[in-house]
Amino acid sequence: MRKFFRSDLLTVSVFELALLGWLALMHFLVFHEALRPGSPVFWLIIQVGLIIGFFAAWPPTSLLIRRGVKTELLGTPQ
Repeated sequence: MRKFFRSDLLTVSVFELALLGWLALMHFLVFHEALRPGSPVFWLIIQVGLIIGFFAAWPPTSLLIRRGVKTELLGTPQ
């Protein structure tokens, strides 16, 4: 658990803030009604939010890898 807090908490937090920020922006400024999970627009907004979260979490992940706190996931797990 301690390893998670050192290596992934920052990355996951930035990802979630970007994703939820995007969803809140879309909900309050663009779509004033509740979107239903059966709607294609709902899933498009979710997919765009996931992409935004991915790119927002990239810099903190790179920083943690450079500092040696986090390892790259290119090989087998240690």
